[in-house]
Amino acid sequence: MLSGAHREVKTLAHGVAIYWRYGRGAGSVPLAQFKAPTLAEALELEANGTLELAEAWTAIHKPMPSIAYLSGMLAGFQASKKFARMANSTQLEWSRCLSQINADIGKMTRRQLEGPAATRELIAWRDRYEATPRKADYLVTVLKAALKHARTMGWLSGDPCAGIEALYFCDRSEIVWHAGEIEALCAAMQPDMARVIRFMWLTGLRRGDAVNVRWDAIEGDVLIVRTAKSRGRAKQVIEIGSDLAGLLAETPRRATTIMSGPTGAPYSPDSITQGLIRALKRIREKPGLADFAKGKRLHDLRGSHATDMVAKVLADPALREKMGWTTGKTSAPQRYVAPVTALATARKLVRGNTE
Repeated sequence: MLSGAHREVKTLAHGVAIYWRYGRGAGSVPLAQFKAPTLAEALELEANGTLELAEAWTAIHKPMPSIAYLSGMLAGFQASKKFARMANSTQLEWSRCLSQINADIGKMTRRQLEGPAATRELIAWRDRYEATPRKADYLVTVLKAALKHARTMGWLSGDPCAGIEALYFCDRSEIVWHAGEIEALCAAMQPDMARVIRFMWLTGLRRGDAVNVRWDAIEGDVLIVRTAKSRGRAKQVIEIGSDLAGLLAETPRRATTIMSGPTGAPYSPDSITQGLIRALKRIREKPGLADFAKGKRLHDLRGSHATDMVAKVLADPALREKMGWTTGKTSAPQRYVAPVTALATARKLVRGNTE
C-alpha cells in the first residue's frame, strides 16, 4: 500500500479512467492515470503500470534537493501552488518533462545558470532533441516556467533561457478543407459525429470547445463560447448564419451540450480525431481516392473557417473576437490564414467551387 496515495475510478463519456493522486484537495499531486474503453482494460493498464505508479510515489518522498542546483529549483516549482493549479493532464505531462530535464541537466549549479555560458549550454542541451523539434520546444517551455518560478522565489537572478528560439515551425495557412471534401467526409461517418465535423467547419471552434459548447451559449443570432485553451478568458463570438442555423435546427437536443452521441453522452475530443482518421481511411481505400484530403488534419477545419472569414473581408479586430484569439498574439491569424494573394480565391476554395 502506498501511504498517502488515493485511487479514484471515473466513468467517462467514452470509457473508464483510474486516477492515482498523492494527498487530497487542491494541493494533491497526480501520480498516474489509466484510461481505456472498458473497466477491464483500464484495470489491465493499471496492473501493468504498477512500476510507474511506485516510481512516481517514490519521487515525492525523496528529500527536496538543494536550490543551489537546478534539480532543487525544478522540485520547488513542482511543489508550488502554481503547478498545483494546472489541469491534471498538464501536471502529468509537465511532471514527465521535469523528470527528463532533471535527468539531463539537473546537476547544473546556480552559479552555472547565472554564468555567461548558461544560455549556450542550455541551447546545446535542447539541440540533443533536434530530431524531435516539438518535444525540444516543449521541454524548453517547461524549463522556462520552472526558472521563472525560481526567479520569483529569489533562487535565481537572470534568465538563462532568454534568446532560446523555437525549433519547430509549421505553416498550415495554405491547407484548406473544401466543401466537397467535407461532404464526402461526413458521408463516411456516423451522422452524429459528422455533425461535429460540420459544426467545427462552420464555427472555427477547436475540437475541445466544439464537443463541450452548450445550448445556452446561443444568444440571439450569435454563439458565444469561452475557450478552454484560455481557461475562459478569451471568448469566440460566432455569427449564426444560414448554414449554421440549419445545422443547429437538425441537431437533436439530447443533452446540455449541442453536440452529443446517439445516447446523449458528449463526445471526447480524441473520439472526434479518431472518427476522422477512420473516415479518411475508408474513403482512401476506394479506387482513385488514395490521396483524398492528403495531409489535412482535424484542426485545419479551424484554419479553413478563418480563411473563409478573411475572404469576406472581415477586419482584424472582428476576426480576433470571432476566432477567440488572445489579444497581442498577432501570429495566430498568420498561422491559420492563407496569404493575401490567395484571398481572392479563398472563398471559392472553401465553398468547393474549384473552377
